[in-house]
Amino acid sequence: MTDISFSDNIIGTEKPVLSPTTAFQKCMLNFGRENNPAISQLQKETGCAAISGDFAYGRCIRLLSRINRANHSVLGIEVGANRTIAAFGANLGLEMSRSEAGIGHTLPNLLESVPASEILPWISFQLKESELNDYILNKSVHPELIPANSYSAEIEQALALFLIKSAIEKNPLKEQLTDGTLGMVLLGGAVMRNVEDPGDALRIGMNSLHPFGMTDYYLDMNGLASAVGGLAGVNRELAAQVTSPAMFLNLGRVVTPTTRLKEGKRAFSVSLRDESGNIEKADIIQGGIKRIPLEYGRYYELDWFNVNKTVKIPGVPTWTSIGFKAGCFGLVFDMRGEKLDMPDERSAQIHLLDRWKTELGSWRD
Repeated sequence: MTDISFSDNIIGTEKPVLSPTTAFQKCMLNFGRENNPAISQLQKETGCAAISGDFAYGRCIRLLSRINRANHSVLGIEVGANRTIAAFGANLGLEMSRSEAGIGHTLPNLLESVPASEILPWISFQLKESELNDYILNKSVHPELIPANSYSAEIEQALALFLIKSAIEKNPLKEQLTDGTLGMVLLGGAVMRNVEDPGDALRIGMNSLHPFGMTDYYLDMNGLASAVGGLAGVNRELAAQVTSPAMFLNLGRVVTPTTRLKEGKRAFSVSLRDESGNIEKADIIQGGIKRIPLEYGRYYELDWFNVNKTVKIPGVPTWTSIGFKAGCFGLVFDMRGEKLDMPDERSAQIHLLDRWKTELGSWRD
């Protein structure tokens, strides 16, 4: 139980008008209180407001699994202030794990399993280990502070990367990251939502999970997953009707193969056909990230050609066409290899991170 409130970035002098998202969340919470008197009684005794918990978030992931691609699972990642949740949903089944470290008061817990020296290579500017430790302690004391500039934002994104890794390691279904059965990833939490560009959130997901196969990434821009999961506890039919990937921002489809090809060698070629019959072809080269920008929300058909015999894309039938709806980053091929190992030299680490960021680009590109 805790207090929670929502507000606009700019507060006027006139009577505030609730945003559609806030109004939706408020209606669901009120609905829950009306249908469960115990919630109202508990609120009255504690003087606090009720918010959805971990299992409510899991409910939403389980609901999403019923509308996902056949025989593919959904992974929900929620980086909270005090904990990080990893929830796998498949065929209405659910397997959850959590790390007792979040991007707030409990952030120092992360250093018990991951030393600061391992986090530094994922920050693309010069930073001392002592400075990173100071930032972590300051954030734990003042979790309400938001990043004041791009440097502090990048620090928090690197921390989120390892928070996700920590939560995933505790999940018994983590092998789905390598067998090609993971069809959808939903990224959530303030550190994901409050990014300068959605590409920052997509890179966090790609770098922390690096799942093989073909995966659709979504961003919970408005924190709706837990609210919908809470609604499912009191009205399953209504929750089932409103739950859809369309509730979230479609970041794009990411294809990650396994191969031992050397960097610079062609792995395969693809062609994309839109609804009007226009065709775009591209050669996919081993090494780095290859992004094919597409029109957001439009349907495309993907075909494969000249697939190198050493290239495997788990769970993907490369002998047939695959249809999909484009996200804001179109179609992304993660050709960085089976392991994302950082070089030892600091200058090389910074160069590599800058290269990946440039290759993925921003939504505006």
